[in-house]
Amino acid sequence: MPLFRLVLVSKRRPFDRQGRRSRVRGRMPPQDRTLAGDGPPTGRSRRRSPLLLLLLALFWLAGSGAGTARAQEWMYVLRPGENPWSITRRYLKGGLRYWRPLIELNGIRKPRQMPPGTVVRIPARWLRVVPSSARIERLSGEVRIADASGSRKAAEGDALTGGETVSVGSEGSALVRLANGSEILLTPGSSIRFDALSGYANTLMVDAVVRLLAGRIEATTKRQGSLDRLEIHGPVAVSAVRGTRFRLGTEEKADRVEVLTGRVAFSAARRSLTVTAGLGTFARAGRPPAPPRPLLPAPALSPRSLRLERLPLGIEVVPVPGAVAYRVQLAADAKFDLLLVDRLDVGPRLSLGPLDDGVYALRLRAVDADGIEGLDLEASVEVDARPVPPLLISPPQEGRNRTQPPEFRWAEVEGAAGYRFELDGEGGFRFVADPVAGSRLTLPEALPPGSYRWRLATIAADGERGPFGDFQRFRQLPPTPRIDAPPGMEVADERIALRWVDAGPAYRYRVQMAYEPGFRQPFFDRVLETNEVAFDPASAAAVFIRIAVVEPDGYEGAFGPVHRVDLPRAGWWPLVLLPFLLALLL
Repeated sequence: MPLFRLVLVSKRRPFDRQGRRSRVRGRMPPQDRTLAGDGPPTGRSRRRSPLLLLLLALFWLAGSGAGTARAQEWMYVLRPGENPWSITRRYLKGGLRYWRPLIELNGIRKPRQMPPGTVVRIPARWLRVVPSSARIERLSGEVRIADASGSRKAAEGDALTGGETVSVGSEGSALVRLANGSEILLTPGSSIRFDALSGYANTLMVDAVVRLLAGRIEATTKRQGSLDRLEIHGPVAVSAVRGTRFRLGTEEKADRVEVLTGRVAFSAARRSLTVTAGLGTFARAGRPPAPPRPLLPAPALSPRSLRLERLPLGIEVVPVPGAVAYRVQLAADAKFDLLLVDRLDVGPRLSLGPLDDGVYALRLRAVDADGIEGLDLEASVEVDARPVPPLLISPPQEGRNRTQPPEFRWAEVEGAAGYRFELDGEGGFRFVADPVAGSRLTLPEALPPGSYRWRLATIAADGERGPFGDFQRFRQLPPTPRIDAPPGMEVADERIALRWVDAGPAYRYRVQMAYEPGFRQPFFDRVLETNEVAFDPASAAAVFIRIAVVEPDGYEGAFGPVHRVDLPRAGWWPLVLLPFLLALLL
């Protein structure tokens, strides 16, 4: 507010726009002859020296300070049927006090015959100032209003008349609309206070002073007239805007501004600069604003990020040079009057959190090392991730399969009515099964060796078909040889040797032997390099043996059939030979 105002009163007849003396007839009412500086100067004034006038002008500028809005003019466009008297009654203060100053200021010769569309200059200080209000248009999450009477939960439609503080929780957002249509979007964790809300009678023009206490806001200001003004005070800097789209944030004892359209007057530490569209700057506590810099360019997304079918939901951003993080925002539509997601992430994969299936409006921008956020990428993102596809079990990712025909297994999805199965392979091979019940599928025939991939989609109980999951790749190898023939037995030096069919070079063999066919406690279980095993016979009459072939890569095939091997009993040999010995002796 100015500390004082210096008024110059002149008795000379005012000039019109062409520099000619005004010829307005009629005497000015006595109450209008002296306007205390609120109207055009009237009467005579003594001649003043140029130096005195210069000093007076400097004195006036020093005293005006923050009262620049009152030194401005409203450029009013005349409508049909209007004249200086109707304008005075409708918009100006003091009754009909200003009808003659209005005529003189604008050099109007025929006030009763003014054509529509005529531009009439009206000083702001003549206008009738009235209280204004704002309104909470949209909100989500935890939003509260605090004033002299206490704190309460906010609701859509709540009016703000000045003095209120609006605070948004960490998962909420709120859109505040001023009487002139300007909008302030409070992002999660932000808080603002309306220090002053005023307007001009019978106009939509608003003069508002808002204090940013914490967080970030995104504002779009409207100009219903030349006197519309929004002034935002942060902890460090002051931003004055008219007809502008911009973002303003405060954190770590620094205020930041990014201008998307129009311009912002940004002031801190008694220094002021103008930030125009496409530029941003910041000011730290006790320091003047940094020179404005170009905003980082809008990022780009990989094409598959525009349709999301996997949980957890996320998008892939193409890195932007100079970016240290990315802000991603989602809204229900392109108006962005309510934020569903507002996250800061380092990327390149940006998490979106839980979202229902549907189509969303996306805003994405890069953030530089000083926290200045860049230009927006705006796109439409579709989420179609339900019902979720099942978890694939076997064959595993990049695994090897030798069983024929191959069997595929997966984890069941709760409430699923069935599944869609797809198998692709080399040479254009393709197998589809739809629907499949249960959690496993065996192909109807053997699968030729080669590289394959498979995936599944879930069919819900209501018939909705979910998206396919990611492909799982595997390699189908020739089946591992099986040892089906029983081994041969040799007895030498009181040891027994068992030998079986050789599977081929580089193969190894896992051999298990037990005294019972269930192999609950095998007395021999080893991987052998050769196709034979030797052991000392025991008192048992027989042993049981089974053999599995081990591939060169370590893959172990299935055991072959269990074979019974009858063992010779050493205690019977003398009895068997005794009759032959007696015959020789006799």
